[in-house]
Amino acid sequence: MSRLLRFSRQAFDLKTLHHRRAGAPPFLSSFSNSATESAAAASEPKPPPYVPPLIGIQLTKHAGRGAFALQRIASGEVLHSARPILAHPSLSTINCVCYHCLRRLPKRGGTAEAYHTVSFCSEQCEQTSTKFYDVEKQIDWSRFHEYCRQKGLKYPLIVKRFACQVIAGNIPTDILELLQGEDLSDRAHLIKEEFALLRSTLENADIKVEKKKNNKNRDEGKGSIVDGEAEPEELLSFLTEEWYTDVLGRIRINAFRVELPVQSHEDLLSSAAATVEGEAAVGNAMYMLPSFYNHSCEPNVNIVWSNSAEGKMVALRDIEKAEEVRICYLDASMGYEARAKILYGGYGFVCDCPRCVAKE
Repeated sequence: MSRLLRFSRQAFDLKTLHHRRAGAPPFLSSFSNSATESAAAASEPKPPPYVPPLIGIQLTKHAGRGAFALQRIASGEVLHSARPILAHPSLSTINCVCYHCLRRLPKRGGTAEAYHTVSFCSEQCEQTSTKFYDVEKQIDWSRFHEYCRQKGLKYPLIVKRFACQVIAGNIPTDILELLQGEDLSDRAHLIKEEFALLRSTLENADIKVEKKKNNKNRDEGKGSIVDGEAEPEELLSFLTEEWYTDVLGRIRINAFRVELPVQSHEDLLSSAAATVEGEAAVGNAMYMLPSFYNHSCEPNVNIVWSNSAEGKMVALRDIEKAEEVRICYLDASMGYEARAKILYGGYGFVCDCPRCVAKE
């Protein structure tokens, strides 16, 4: 479900957040009279302890699929971590955070040009991003970014990242298929304009991507064989208006605003500047499992970000076994009428939580 989330007003010390469950079931072993065998067994790395899942996905009577506690969960406990499928920085922070994980970067010195280039926080993020960034950096995004900036659009940026990931061969075109989508028929003329700009931006670039084909060598573990460069028509064959509309609808319903805690005076200043521009978040991200969490204005779970787009789903109170776990899609401090308008207008449902029933 779409997540216009404010960072929780409840503070959590991330150093204390951990799974409190016991480890694996009792370890059964046989004893050998051979000292050699015992020594060899002791030298082998032990598997990590088994941690039973805390939540499962089930059908609900009121809102399709939802997440439910499989066992009792204590307040402050981490239900699971949340690594994004897709993420993109806000345009106001694009030069200040890692282009992959959205971690804030230290202040850069040097020339003004240094502030107009994207960067990565680590070698790992840079390596992970190699394929899709090799595609992105071949393209002039200035018109597309300026269009999104003027229109106040953020979700087309995630579609942009999605498209480049597909072109690079990193992810399939239907990776978001399991997620609910928004009906965008009333925005058809705007969608057509957004799509046309993205498509033309990609078509005008001379994108070079190695074409690979599968054969028996790959089946034998020898990898794929490079077969020259892919043709532009082939690279963009997936990028139709229908595909764009479909994925944008799923992103609009399921994207999370990633708001990192302020850790320095510079962060405070940049956050204030971003707020003036209407972009308080460092970026937006798509997650698979958290997207199945339904809404409540009295949530029992919150997503917490420490220093990057990888978050943790944390229990706000004790949760009983079989109880549905829910998050809040908006700023829970808003009044009833404001909440109801956003939830019905943006997500198409009337909240039945105790606060809304009482119109508080």
